[in-house]
Amino acid sequence: MTDMAPKSASRDQSIELLRVFAALGIVWFHSTAPGYIIGYAGLEVFILITFYFELGPNLNRGVSPLDLAKRLLVPWAFWWCVYAALFTALKRPIFEVHTGIVGGILSGPWGHLWYLPFIFAMLLLVSLVKQRVPPTVLSVVFGVLACGLILGTPIWRGPSLLIGPPVAQWIHALPLVAVGCLLGLHRRGRLEGVCFLATLIALLVAVFLPYGRVSAVYLLATIIMLAVLCLPRSWRDRVKNVDSLSGKMLGVYLVHPIFLKLFEPITHRVPVAGVIGVFIASVLLVALIQKLSPKVAKWIV
Repeated sequence: MTDMAPKSASRDQSIELLRVFAALGIVWFHSTAPGYIIGYAGLEVFILITFYFELGPNLNRGVSPLDLAKRLLVPWAFWWCVYAALFTALKRPIFEVHTGIVGGILSGPWGHLWYLPFIFAMLLLVSLVKQRVPPTVLSVVFGVLACGLILGTPIWRGPSLLIGPPVAQWIHALPLVAVGCLLGLHRRGRLEGVCFLATLIALLVAVFLPYGRVSAVYLLATIIMLAVLCLPRSWRDRVKNVDSLSGKMLGVYLVHPIFLKLFEPITHRVPVAGVIGVFIASVLLVALIQKLSPKVAKWIV
């Protein structure tokens, strides 16, 4: 996916490459191929990257609600209509009745669409808060929030699953918002570093609590992100020219369910080939849209 927060002057190509692998992880997760639960770390990496930039390189930059809506809510609305038309043609309900009208709209006909309204709301909220609260205080607030949510997983996980989408996904994603903010802040000073370290300890402890698998995926995503950020600059500079590919990852996220359905027979028989095929087909479709109509592509992928 592309950056959800405003971009820095220079793009770290190692993080751009991480976006690509994260998108592949999401395709893997949605394919339900063997080991698919690990692929969910891909979505969590996207959240970490988004809020790392918001409170790291872009700490002093504001977010325009209108620009944010153009980049997130417009493609959400477009693909909501596409999937609704597809489901109508297949004589399937547009969304599950038990989620309620509001929940069904926010989840979308295909459940993965919950992500865009959530990220829009969280980015808007974090942007407003960071303009009014000093970074040191922010690190304490997000540290307490992250530790509380992570260690409280046994309390909120079961009820959230009973409520269902999109609330279950929102609550599941909230700890990663706080951890991503801490990643952006953790090198600014000693207190910020302590808050981030406390969050890492909370993640380790939570792995051994009920619903430890949830925390294990949180921990995996955080370690992956931290590992990339801690690579020596000389190593990170070896990664070149990933922008063109990474710039298609939001589009891949939006279109890949179509190819999951088309590739379903292959994915069931040869999971690895099927997942890679879905990913490549999604990239090619996004590239085609960008080639045929760059102006339209800016609005929908």
